[in-house]
Amino acid sequence: MIDGFSVLLPTYQMLPYLKLCLQSLHKHSKLDNQICILVDDAEDNDTVHWLLDHDYSFSVRRHRGAFSGWNTCAMKAEKDYFFIAEDDFFFCPGWDIHLAEWLQELSSEYIVGANIIEPIHGSYIYYDCGSTPQDFDEQKLLTYVRAQVDHSLKRQVFSLFALSKQDWSTVGGYDEIYDPVAMGTRDLQMKLHKLKPRKWVIANDVMIYHFKPQGPGRIMPYKADQSRAEVNVKYFEQKWGLSVEESEKFLKG
Repeated sequence: MIDGFSVLLPTYQMLPYLKLCLQSLHKHSKLDNQICILVDDAEDNDTVHWLLDHDYSFSVRRHRGAFSGWNTCAMKAEKDYFFIAEDDFFFCPGWDIHLAEWLQELSSEYIVGANIIEPIHGSYIYYDCGSTPQDFDEQKLLTYVRAQVDHSLKRQVFSLFALSKQDWSTVGGYDEIYDPVAMGTRDLQMKLHKLKPRKWVIANDVMIYHFKPQGPGRIMPYKADQSRAEVNVKYFEQKWGLSVEESEKFLKG
């Protein structure tokens, strides 16, 4: 029985989004989840003071990047399952109970991720409910989510998912050489697949809104360090002997 998740939540200069993220976790969760917060910027006094004022437990360090941030959060995790999250998420009603039901129903060869909704066209569901906390239309989003009655799975390789604490410990979490940008998640996926072949699925009834803001406050500012991203791609391809495109096909099986 899964009684809750350890939500791994590093944050970097994103206090307005973090407030909304935490609000949604408290408002729309049904299980006894643990929120593991890392402030990935020791000089972000606004975030530190706000978390202290609201009695959150958290860690603080100098900025290093998302992948080592998730690893640091995992050190505090107490639940048997982790959920890898970002600070610009808004968790929709029942996200955790549906996710727990899928994990209990499926065998351990499955890796289950959330159905991501974004206000821009891309790899996930497009539905614009606002791109900032200031213009966010929560009622519009909740009306949309209530209309999506779809208790099914779809095959897709994705970046944010639930993972057992045992699997995380066995593969060693993220390889921090990829910080602060690009390819760390794909590397983790390859390590998990090497441990045991997996089927990557998205649960259609586990819904999360992703604001996906641009600019220096993003936890993984790919465009801000394109040269480092290119180095990481080359490292990944040398490590695994596959191009990025080939690795996606490999994971899909």
